[in-house]
This record gives sequence, structure tokens and C-alpha cells, in this order.
Amino acid sequence: MEHKKKILFISGGLLLALLSFTLIILYENDPTQDPPPSSVGELPGSNDGETGAAPNNMDSINITDESNEDVESTIGNSSSDKEELQQFAREAIESVNLNTSLSEPSERSFFEHARLNQYYISLMGNRLSEDEEMEDEADWIAKEHIAWIEIAKESGGFHYSEANFKEFISTNNFIEEDDIATAILLNELKEYNETLYIRHLEYQYIKPYIWDSIQGEFKEQHSQNSNESDEDYMFRLYREFESKVIDYLIDRYPELSGDN
Repeated sequence: MEHKKKILFISGGLLLALLSFTLIILYENDPTQDPPPSSVGELPGSNDGETGAAPNNMDSINITDESNEDVESTIGNSSSDKEELQQFAREAIESVNLNTSLSEPSERSFFEHARLNQYYISLMGNRLSEDEEMEDEADWIAKEHIAWIEIAKESGGFHYSEANFKEFISTNNFIEEDDIATAILLNELKEYNETLYIRHLEYQYIKPYIWDSIQGEFKEQHSQNSNESDEDYMFRLYREFESKVIDYLIDRYPELSGDN
């Protein structure tokens, strides 16, 4: 891929994220308008007033859109469809270089499992990206995941615990409520290698786990305004965290700004 194409590819994703961020700010300044569509979805506790788990789609600052959003609409639920997905999952696992010695979330593990997910999706016919494009995309997805962890450590005293993470996933039924393609890939990974299964869980769900872990610290750092609803308060806190992640990425990877 040519250098200019890489810059456009990377900076374009960030510009979309910044646009979404700007729309959120504009909405707050003009509360008579309907809130803009946001990929953060409902904030934790917005339904019941509790600071519970963040939903699956809290990835509003993804560098690229690499999710399985349209997978469910392109596959059925028959046994033959599931068998085909199982075959795709096994082929992806065998084809992508996965390191079974990685014992915790890292930029390398996120890269490998982003690449696995992309390859799996490509087998289902849901993307036509070139291999080099998928490599670049996986690389930036990994960098963004690490940015979440680093900012969570710096700003929220985050400390990763695999045991707590697994309990969080189980308690909130993430796998059961995700799309069938993701569930099948995870199941095949679990049968293939337990370590790879855990690393892919982290790739899929570490962001809501991080936010659930640090939102209490953010509450201590930022008081709720007297005229601010619980929902708006949590939204503001999450937006504050998002902003820190974006700044972290731009500071370390200036090419994201598109100025180079």
C-alpha cells in the first residue's frame, strides 16, 4: 500500500471519531436537539441508575470499523449455516499466526486476534480488503486497545485481572448476547487452545471491562453538576475518557492527524 493511501486510511478513521465527538459536544450545547447517533450506545447505569457494565458497543473511537455488525444479517441459524461458520472459524485459526505463549493482553495479542477476526470475516464474504490493508488495520486496532489500557492506568488506577475479567464477561452474558459468528469463533478457540480463547475474549470485550473498572475513579475526579441527570453525567465521564485516549494516540502517532 502506498504511503499516502496508508495516511488516508488511518486518518480517515480518526476524523470520523472526532466528528462523532464534535456532534456530542454540539448536542450538549443545544439540549433542545435530539442526541446524535453514537456508537457508545447506552452508558453504564443509564437504564437502572447503577454503574453496571458497559455495553458491547462502547467502541466509539475505533480507528477502523472492524466489527461483525452485519454478520447476523448475512447468515442464517440453520445447522448447515452453523457448520459452515465452524469450518470458517477452524480455517481462520489454522491460517493466522497465533502465539499461545502470550499470557496477558498486549499489543501483540490484540494484533493477532484482530487479524484472526478479519480473516474469519473475510471467509464469510463480508469484506474484500487486501492482506496488507488488513495488516495495517489490525495494527491500529491493537494500538487503540493498548491506548485504552494505558489511559485507564494513568487516569483511573486500572489494574488488569484475568480472573475479574472472566467473571465480568460471565456475569454480563457478553458471549450469549453477541452475534452467532462471534460465539462460534470463541467456542472453536476454546476447544483449540484455552489461552487463545482468553486472549480473544480480551480482544472482544476488554473495553467495556475497562470502563466498568474505572468509572468509579472518574466519578471521584469529576463531580456531578446539580442540574445534570445521571445519564448525562455518565456520558460526560465517558467522553472525558475518550478524549484522553484520542490525545494519547495522536501524541504517539502524529500520522493520525493527517498532517504528514
